[in-house]
Amino acid sequence: MTAKYTAQEVAKYVVSQCYSSERPVDNLKLQKMLYFLWIDYYKGGRGVLFDDRIEAWKYGPVIPAVYMKYRSFIADPICVVEKDGLDQLDRDFLFPLVERYNRRSSASLVRETHEAGSPWYKAYKNGDGMREVIPYGDIISFLESK
Repeated sequence: MTAKYTAQEVAKYVVSQCYSSERPVDNLKLQKMLYFLWIDYYKGGRGVLFDDRIEAWKYGPVIPAVYMKYRSFIADPICVVEKDGLDQLDRDFLFPLVERYNRRSSASLVRETHEAGSPWYKAYKNGDGMREVIPYGDIISFLESK
């Protein structure tokens, strides 16, 4: 799979958009939003948004590189605006999705990632909570089974 962006580029867009909308996200919500944005982008026939490693952590899927970038905010809102490398067509596609996910609570996003049989559930259960990788193939198979 060839990715269009890195997860950090997409994260910059999400963080900046949420902050500009006066609803900044914390790292937990950002992680879930990136996961669901990847799914929506793929389901939308647009290809692979990013191909960074996704791991199964206690509260759902996490992209370690993005987590590390924003970890200094701990659970506080990430109040920064950063220049990203997304093209305008992708911004236009992602904008309503970012707005929709940002209106949801972090808890509801976590619950959705924890659905029995989900890629997170499978990796977390198999790895006994040891931050196992969630294979993109498992995400795609899960989408195709729905």
